[in-house]
Amino acid sequence: MADSVSVALCTHNGSRHVGKQVESILAQSRPVNEIVMGDNASHDDTIAIVTRLLTEAGVPFRVLESAEPLGITKNFERTILACSGDFIA
Repeated sequence: MADSVSVALCTHNGSRHVGKQVESILAQSRPVNEIVMGDNASHDDTIAIVTRLLTEAGVPFRVLESAEPLGITKNFERTILACSGDFIA
């Protein structure tokens, strides 16, 4: 059985560029098994954009939202810990 790959996608007010980032992840030669998005209290459309793109692509995903900013390190830590893949990108 092939190893599974998770992507830990950490965001904060990234609506301007997150669509291209998700498209790049989806275009990789090795499909990912899941994407876990850790959003660090965005106040823009970041979550909606990612949710729409991943729903359309049919990739399993989860969104971890924060009402208050966690900071970069805590957000990455939380997101990585939520991944279930054998490998995490």
